[in-house]
Amino acid sequence: MTGRVLRFGSSVHKVVDALLPWYVNGTLEGDELEGVRRHLGECELCRREAEWLRKPRIGAGRIQRVPRLAPPARGSAAGQAFQ
Repeated sequence: MTGRVLRFGSSVHKVVDALLPWYVNGTLEGDELEGVRRHLGECELCRREAEWLRKPRIGAGRIQRVPRLAPPARGSAAGQAFQ
């Protein structure tokens, strides 16, 4: 969490701000998608916000899966901790 807060004056900015996560992850559709695209074409502030939201997704794509480990054997210290 960065503590970053953007202030939006108009209701259009508020609506676009609420829809940006769905726009960025590619699940926004229909009129909402078109409205956000249109607004992003006109508004530098919202374009920067959309770009900022994309950054964590880029990094998350590089995360590798951790192999599953077998549960601790019964009787071991780790196994007893969960009983």
